[in-house]
Amino acid sequence: MTFKIVENRKEKNIKRIISLSGGGLPFPEKDKPKFADKLIRTIMKIVVPKILNDAIKHHEILKSSGLNWTIVRGPRLTNDAKTGTYRVGWVGVNAGMKVSRADLADFILSQVDDEKFNFQMPFVSI
Repeated sequence: MTFKIVENRKEKNIKRIISLSGGGLPFPEKDKPKFADKLIRTIMKIVVPKILNDAIKHHEILKSSGLNWTIVRGPRLTNDAKTGTYRVGWVGVNAGMKVSRADLADFILSQVDDEKFNFQMPFVSI
């Protein structure tokens, strides 16, 4: 699916793509996973390897696409109200264990006009 989206963007001359993934997707360039983060990733490799491998492939496709990409990663999502106050960091660095769907959506929308995280995978949490 990611490949088709990339091809469609190229056909329409759209240069930017912002997508969403989970905190299990590694970004070794900036992440500093703590023991709990490593444990969660190990459990994912055992219990849901297809999901983790799909996320890794998603990143590989975007990385080689030639597009300006940002993959926003989040932890456990809640239905709490939007606060507009959340942290943007990396797994193990300035990161919490949850974020509301509304705050995560707020950050994703902010990336439409903000190129600070081009070619990166910020982790959004409270």
